[in-house]
Amino acid sequence: PWKWQKKVFAYAKKKNLICFSSVFDETSVDFLSNIGVKAYKISSFEITHHPLLKKVAKQKKIVFLSTGMATVKEIVSAINILKKNGTSKIILLKCTSYYPADPKDVNLRTILEMKKKFKCITGISDHTIGTSVGLASVALGAQVIEKHFKLPNDNQSLDSHFSIDFKEMKYLVDQCKVVKSSLGSVFFGPTKNELKNIKSRQSIYYSKDIIKGDLITGSNIKIVRPSLGLHPKYFDKIIGKKLKKNVTYASRVKLKDF
Repeated sequence: PWKWQKKVFAYAKKKNLICFSSVFDETSVDFLSNIGVKAYKISSFEITHHPLLKKVAKQKKIVFLSTGMATVKEIVSAINILKKNGTSKIILLKCTSYYPADPKDVNLRTILEMKKKFKCITGISDHTIGTSVGLASVALGAQVIEKHFKLPNDNQSLDSHFSIDFKEMKYLVDQCKVVKSSLGSVFFGPTKNELKNIKSRQSIYYSKDIIKGDLITGSNIKIVRPSLGLHPKYFDKIIGKKLKKNVTYASRVKLKDF
């Protein structure tokens, strides 16, 4: 309700939170502008409401744009209208416009394509039950997650059947940070923490006492841990080689032994 807005915005400011609302017509844009809103949300059903988009764009604020049922052509059109009329601060949210949404219909991979095609910050407006889809979206590049929130023991409000409570919201936030930190960069080879386990790789050792002049066979050498002996890639190459010296059981194989 409009009568809640000022009180909610004032409380959010007190808590150092950025507060904003969805707009559904031009009068609500003016109302929020007078409050001093820093961003506007365009719901998925309003993405084709071009006069509303123009009005919002002229405020020159951040715009969260839910895509919902929109085609690529409709998304392009909405973005062009926003940019042409004063704002380039657009955050696109992949959205499935029914409630609760079936995870099978979410198509999270679209986030990757949206990021590539529209060159915008991307995220998800998540109407599924639980937190799994939100977490998965982070792994696919989502930088913003919209999730419906309910107060404890609320089972009667309009969106309560697919909203999450305080505990689930905290879990979502905490785990999103874990997922984001795990993405890292494209990297091959051992990390700093893995280096201490490099000895757990295997290498070639003598599996018997062998005297000088004997030949190496598959029965007197073995690939085992640790990796302090000869690299396993030499296993087939040293079969049939003649020893230059006596060697003992469990000693490391070295190329200079032959």
